[in-house]
Amino acid sequence: MNPAVGLDRAHLRAAIGSRRGILLAGLVLNVIFWIVRFAVEWSAMGMFYVVGVDWSRFWGAAKAFDVVGPKAGYDLNAIAHYMQPFLGYYSDGISNMALKVGPTPYPPIFLALFEPFTLPPPQIGFLLWTLANLLLAIPVARALARRFPEEHRRAVTLLLLVFFPLVDAFLVGQLVIILLFAFWRGYEALIRGDELRAGAWFGLLLIKPQYAVVLLTVILLKGRFRAIAGAALTSLGLLLSSLAVGGIEGIVAYVRMILIDYPNYNGGLAIDPRSMISWRALVLNLFPGIGDTEGLVLTALLSIISLAMLVVLWRGAWNPRSPRFANQMLATMIVSLLVAYHSQVHGMVFLMVPGALLAARPDGSAFLKKLMLVAIFGPPFANVLSVIIQGNSGMVALFFLLLLVMALVAIVRYDWTAEARRPFGPPVPSMAVPHRER
Repeated sequence: MNPAVGLDRAHLRAAIGSRRGILLAGLVLNVIFWIVRFAVEWSAMGMFYVVGVDWSRFWGAAKAFDVVGPKAGYDLNAIAHYMQPFLGYYSDGISNMALKVGPTPYPPIFLALFEPFTLPPPQIGFLLWTLANLLLAIPVARALARRFPEEHRRAVTLLLLVFFPLVDAFLVGQLVIILLFAFWRGYEALIRGDELRAGAWFGLLLIKPQYAVVLLTVILLKGRFRAIAGAALTSLGLLLSSLAVGGIEGIVAYVRMILIDYPNYNGGLAIDPRSMISWRALVLNLFPGIGDTEGLVLTALLSIISLAMLVVLWRGAWNPRSPRFANQMLATMIVSLLVAYHSQVHGMVFLMVPGALLAARPDGSAFLKKLMLVAIFGPPFANVLSVIIQGNSGMVALFFLLLLVMALVAIVRYDWTAEARRPFGPPVPSMAVPHRER
C-alpha cells in the first residue's frame, strides 16, 4: 500500500472520529441539561407554571371559545376563568401566586382544532399534544440529518431534537413546531421547483404572522408569483375556516387581540420584551432608561439596516438548488426574528432547516459554523449562569440575540467572498427520502 494513501485514510478516520466526538458531547450535554431543568421546574413549580404554561393558555382559550362563544376565546377574563383548574397543578410553594394567564393570539380555527386536547385530564392532554408535536419534529430532524455523512446521521438527528429552542417549545407547549414542519415542507418544495406548494406551506406561518412577513415579502420581490398564490390560498383557507368555526365575532375578536390587546399585554418574563430575541429587546437591554420615542426610532433604524442586508444577499438569480440559497434563507429567518415585535427563543426553530444544510456542506463560512457549535454548547451554560445571576433564564434570550446578530453579519460578509461567488455546483438533492420503484 502507498504510505501516503494510508496516511490520508488515517487522517480521514481521525477527522470523522473528532466530528462524531463533538456531536456526541453536544448531545450528552444538552440531554443532561434538559433532564435537570425539567426535574427542577417540575419539583419547584409543579405542572403548568413553566412546564406547559403556553399550552395551559391554549386550553383556557379553547374552553372559553367552546363553552361561551368565539369572542370569549380572546377575552383574558374568560380565559382566566377557564384556566382556574390549573392552580391545582402548581406546587404548594407557589399555589398562592397568580394564575399564569396569557392571551392566545391565533385564528379561531386553531382554537377549534385545539378543543380535542381539552377533553382528557390536562396532564393527558398535554402529553398527547407533546407526542403529536414530536411526531412532526422527528421527520424534520431525520430529513436534515440525511444531508450529513452516514456515520453522523443518528447523532445529528438526536442533536437536532435537543436543539435548545426546539425543546423550549416542547417544554412550554408551544405550537411553533407545527410551523417548523410547514417551513421544512415549503423549503423542500422550493428545492423541487414546486413553488405553488411551497407557498401553500409557507402560508401556514401566517398563524404567527411575524415569522411569515419577511419571507413572503422576499418571495414576492423575487417575482415568485406561484409561491405567493400558494400562500394566498392558504391564508384564504385560514380565513374561511375561521369564519366557519368562529363567525364574524370570532374574527373581529382575533384581530382586536392581535392589533390592540396583545401589544399592550405584559405578563412577566414570557411577554417581557427584554427577554426576547429582537432589535427591540437589544435596545431595551443596552439602554434600559431609553425613552419610548427614542427606543422606537433606534429599533426602526436597526430593522431597516437588517432588511437592507437582505436586499444585498438576495441580489442575483433565484436558485433554490444552489449552495448560496441556504445562506439566503438562514439570513431571511434571522431578520424575521430580529425585526418582529414579538420574538421568542422558540422561534429559532426555523433556523434548523437552512442551518443544518449549511453545516452539512464541507465548504461555507468557517466562522458561521463555529457559531453553530456555540449555539449547541452555549445555551445550557448561559441558562445556568442566568439562574445564578438573576434567578431566571432571561439571559438565554440575550445570548441567542447576540448570536443571531453575529450570524447575520457573518453571512453577509461571506456572501461577498470569492468562494461564495463561485459558479454553482451540482444541484442540491432533496431532503426527502427518494421514492422507491415497485
